[in-house]
Formats: sequence, structure tokens, C-alpha cells
Amino acid sequence: MAVSSYCAQVIDGLLQTKDYARALLKSNYPPFESEELEQLVEARMDRKALLTRKPMALIHTILEEAAMRRKVGGASVMRAQLRHLIDCAQLPNVTIQVMPLSHAEHAGEIAYDWHKSSYSDASNGDCVEVATTPTTVHIRDSKNPDGPRLRIPATAWADFLTFARA
Repeated sequence: MAVSSYCAQVIDGLLQTKDYARALLKSNYPPFESEELEQLVEARMDRKALLTRKPMALIHTILEEAAMRRKVGGASVMRAQLRHLIDCAQLPNVTIQVMPLSHAEHAGEIAYDWHKSSYSDASNGDCVEVATTPTTVHIRDSKNPDGPRLRIPATAWADFLTFARA
């Protein structure tokens, strides 16, 4: 399983501390009732099991620098959140990339994390590489990484995998 995200405004939910998540959810309008707010925070914390589950889930997040500078919950909550990001980035299955504010425009492909398909036949050199974003799956020939790429909407890819596994 792989989870990819691009977060421009806030830290991805899988990487949030409890205090950050609570502060973020408190800013909702209309506001949540106290009990509902705590249920949402706990549900978000429960999903964090993906970070350490077996088999490992690959987590790839691109954060805009602005999301890391926005002091959600105040300075102490944000300081703890940034420390938590550093801890998460140490996990072998988690990749966190930061898009600096100094990059006025970016192609997005720079951030692709290509993986050899587990169904490729490495013995004769036939191999495809796959990269995912939240909306698109990109496929290329590993022998020709600068060549043409197949781009498939993530929803169509999910439907294809469901059909192929049936």
C-alpha cells in the first residue's frame, strides 16, 4: 500500500500531532461540538497506525513550506509538530519533501518517487517504473526514463488493479 499527498496549507493528517489536529479541527466553521471534535481527533490519530503497520505502507508527502510556517495552535504546538515531522521522516517507509516558498512555479515531476514494479521481469530487462500522486499514476520504461510516460487517473488505476486482481 502506498499513500501520497501534496499539502499546500496544512500538515498531512497522517503526520499530525494530536494537539495540531485538535487546533486545526477547532478552526472549522461551523464549529464541531466538543464530543465530535474529540472523536475526529481520535480517528485521525488511529489512522496514524499506517506509519508503523506490517506490512509497511509507503508514505510520501510533499509539504509546501507555508504549511510548516503556519502556526496552527500557536508556537508551542507548532514546535512539537515540527519535531514530530522530523521523527516521522526517520521512519524507513516515510518520505517527506518540502517545496520551498522560493519556488514560484514548479513542474511537480521533480517530486516523483519512481518505483520498479513488483510485477516486472528483471531477468530480461523488461521493467516498468511507477510513480503516484494523489490524482495520477505515471508509468515509464525503466530503460528509457526520459522517454514517453503513460499517465492514468488514480481512480482509473484503482479500478484496473481491482479488475486485474479478480
